Amino acid sequence: MVKNKEQILSLTGIRFYAALLVFISHLELFDYFFGINGGTSFYLLKDLGVAGVSIFFVLSGFVLFVNYLSPNQKDKFSIYQFYVSRFARVYPMFFIGVLFAVPLILLFPENSFSWFQLLVNLSVLKYFYPSISLINIPTWTIYVEAFFYAVFPLLGVVFLKNVRKRVLLFTAIFVTYIASTNYFLSNSEYITAGYFPVNRLLEFFVGMTIGYIFTHLSFENYRSWLTIKHLSLWKLLFFGVTLLIFLQPVFYSYIFDTIGLPAKNFNFYYYIPFSAFLILSLALLERYQITFNFLTNPWIILGGEISYAFYLLHRPILQYGILVIENFFNVKATQISVFPGLLLTLLLLMVCLILSYECYRFIETPFRQYIKQRLMISRTV
Repeated sequence: MVKNKEQILSLTGIRFYAALLVFISHLELFDYFFGINGGTSFYLLKDLGVAGVSIFFVLSGFVLFVNYLSPNQKDKFSIYQFYVSRFARVYPMFFIGVLFAVPLILLFPENSFSWFQLLVNLSVLKYFYPSISLINIPTWTIYVEAFFYAVFPLLGVVFLKNVRKRVLLFTAIFVTYIASTNYFLSNSEYITAGYFPVNRLLEFFVGMTIGYIFTHLSFENYRSWLTIKHLSLWKLLFFGVTLLIFLQPVFYSYIFDTIGLPAKNFNFYYYIPFSAFLILSLALLERYQITFNFLTNPWIILGGEISYAFYLLHRPILQYGILVIENFFNVKATQISVFPGLLLTLLLLMVCLILSYECYRFIETPFRQYIKQRLMISRTV
């Protein structure tokens, strides 16, 4: 059982790789992936961002459940402290991420900018204004996360008693909702889109469910499988799951083209079981002191710590890179050959990592601590 709020290093490490998947997918801005600009391979790489976001959503549900609703934490749960903690964790870097991308709106003549657009983007009310454009594209997931936080206490009721029945009931209701909206509102690209918050709720709920499994169920009967003796088997399983994640466009497109469903509305659901398996397995293995160096290496852990800033900053940095290349070097970014493209990608990745670290150190961490201290103290005075 989880005794207190503790960091599961393997899951911090996996955050870095999830953010890296999103980074790779956004290289489409250059209209190439290491010289690949079409065909199945192109979409294999382009859809990695969908996998990365799905991992983040499932992981969010898991971590919040473990930290707030585990047996040793739920009696201490305070809605006020929960929302203060979430605001302090998310908003300061989110604010910087939006402002960081504003010049890109002003520098591209085809874009339009208004102060109302900025105000909406800086609020958590973006989805009440679907006609307002995003200033920083990756921030759409933060609005979805804000919705998750809003319903988290309500979803927590599912896990108070009769958990199996309630989980099945919620799943049935959700599947009915998705089927109904895609049948009756198929012409609404907004309601059926992958960025509409309600449509992503299953990922978060699955994360909470595996959080319940991790904190409430005993795995002592399976203890022999969670040992170094079976490490090779676990490595093989993780390799297989990772391969299935990478091959999503191949399997998914074939299945849904065959049965005639609109794949564009459902592709992120493909990743849910694989994300859940990775997260729960890694958490259980670490409980029994089994970790993998590629996840718990100090540099990877640092990458996981700065992954939020990295996620918010990487796409604007890629866009600024395009501006520099095209205006100062007079080279069309979409026509860069393979080797220079690889060097450019590594350079931009290093810029992203360095700037993310600085933001994590001087903005994200100190502001999180300051907000929590001020708001928690004012509550007790």
